[in-house]
Amino acid sequence: MRAAVEVLNEINARNLQPGELTAEQQAVLAKYCGTGGIKAAFDDRSPDFDPDLEHAVKDLANRTKGGGYLFTKLSMQNAHYTTPDIARAIWEGAIAGGVASGRILEPGAGVGIFAGSIPPQAQDVEMTMIEREPLSAQIASYLYPKDQVRCEDLKDFDAEDAFDAAVGNVPFGKTRMMVGRRQYSLDNAVIIKTLQAVRPGGLAFLITTHSTLDANSSNGRKRMAELANLIAVVRLPSNAFAQNAKTEVVTDLLVFRRKQPGKTSLSLPFKNTVRETYEKDAKSKKGTIELSYRVNEVVKAGRVHIIGKETLTGTMYRGGGYNVESRLSPEEIAAEVKSYLVSRFKPKQLSAAERKEKLNRLVRKFGGDPESMNEEQKMALLRKSIKEQKLCA
Repeated sequence: MRAAVEVLNEINARNLQPGELTAEQQAVLAKYCGTGGIKAAFDDRSPDFDPDLEHAVKDLANRTKGGGYLFTKLSMQNAHYTTPDIARAIWEGAIAGGVASGRILEPGAGVGIFAGSIPPQAQDVEMTMIEREPLSAQIASYLYPKDQVRCEDLKDFDAEDAFDAAVGNVPFGKTRMMVGRRQYSLDNAVIIKTLQAVRPGGLAFLITTHSTLDANSSNGRKRMAELANLIAVVRLPSNAFAQNAKTEVVTDLLVFRRKQPGKTSLSLPFKNTVRETYEKDAKSKKGTIELSYRVNEVVKAGRVHIIGKETLTGTMYRGGGYNVESRLSPEEIAAEVKSYLVSRFKPKQLSAAERKEKLNRLVRKFGGDPESMNEEQKMALLRKSIKEQKLCA
C-alpha cells in the first residue's frame, strides 16, 4: 500500500491524466488490495499500527477529489478484494453463459479486479465500476481509463435494466441500506440494486457472504427471487480470500438470471432456511450444550457446489459454528470454480453409448422396458411422462 500511496502522490503532483501512467506505475497500483487487508496498520491498539502509513494515507485521502479520510477509514470494514484467480474463473463462467460483450456493471469495484481480469475472448465489453472509497476509485480510473469509474456510494446508485450483465464482490458489513421503501443488510441491498440494473435475461455473478443465503431473515432473498432466478451457487471455503484480503469468511458465488416478462424458467429454491442443531462441550460445567445454526434450503438439498468440507469450527468472526474448510490453494479453488461454472453452462458432450444409456435409465424410471422398445417408443414414453408430471405440478 505504501508504494501505491507514493505513486498516487506523484500522479497528483504532476497532474497526470488517465492513460499517461508508465507501465511500472500501473503495476504498483494494480497490487493495491484495499485497506481491509491491512486495517491493523490503522488501528493504534494493534501491534501492527503504522503511524507513518496512517498519516500518509490520511493526507492523500483528504486531498483526493470527492474524498476524505473518513471514507477511506470506513471502507476498512468491507474493502476485501477478490483474488485475480477467482475473478478470472468467474469471467470464464460468464463467457460460457454468453457474456462476451455488452455493458457490464461491477458494484463495489475497489480498484477494478474484475476489469483487470477480463480474458481475451471477452474484450468487447464496456465496464461501469461503482466504488465509494476515493483512493480505490482513483486507482481504478488510472488503471482502466477506457472504462467508466464512478466514485459514488451504492445507496445513491439507481439503474433499471441498463446493463447486460454484472460481476463483482459485493460489500458486506453491519450497516443497512434502503432500497426503495425497504431496508436491507448491506450485502442484500447491493445485490438487489444490481439485479434491478441488469436487463431481463441478463446474468449476474456476485460474491457475497454466506449469510445472504443462510441468515434467518428472508426479506432480502424474497426480493431477489422476485427479480431473478438463482441458477447456480458455489460455496467457497473461509480461506478463499485470506491471502489477498486478509479475511476469513465463508462466501458464496451466486449466479442469477434476471427474470423475463412472460417467460417461465426454473430457479433454485433459496428463500427459506433450515435450523440445524449440534452439541458442544460446555466450558463452565460438565456435559454438553445444544447450539444451532441456520443453513439455506438449497444448501440442505445438496444443490450447491461446496468447495471444501462443512465443519463447526467457526471463522475469524465467530468462534464455533458453521464453516467450510479446504486445504486447496487459491489457484486450485479458482480452477474448481471455473470448472463448475463452465459445466453448468456447457454440459459435457455425451458419446452415442452414453446417450443411449442415459435414455434407457429414464425409460426404466418411467416404468418402461428399454430392451423391448425401439427409439420412437422410448421418446413417446418420455414425452408422455414429462407432460403428466407438468400437469400434476
